[in-house]
Amino acid sequence: MGEEYRRNNTAHSHTADPSLLYKKELDIKVKDEASRHVFRSACDIVKTAMSDRGQLPNPPKVTNMQRKANRHRQRLKQEGLMPRYLSTGMITQQRRYPLPPC
Repeated sequence: MGEEYRRNNTAHSHTADPSLLYKKELDIKVKDEASRHVFRSACDIVKTAMSDRGQLPNPPKVTNMQRKANRHRQRLKQEGLMPRYLSTGMITQQRRYPLPPC
């Protein structure tokens, strides 16, 4: 039953994404900037990285790119690659101040 492979005769019904290469380059750029500039907000990093884009048919969403930057920073914290004073957040007089949303 599972030993024999038969190819189906139906063709794919979708075309390739023409902006996929740009999206991957942007993803790498955002993650690199997020790891180098830890005190900069993810919103600013993404907006700066996406400012050089031209007219693309399917650009990535800003919120998704912000999540990628923040998750990359979180992964750096978990792996111990970020200094301890950066991983604890900004604490002044025993109060934590979160960054405002974009």
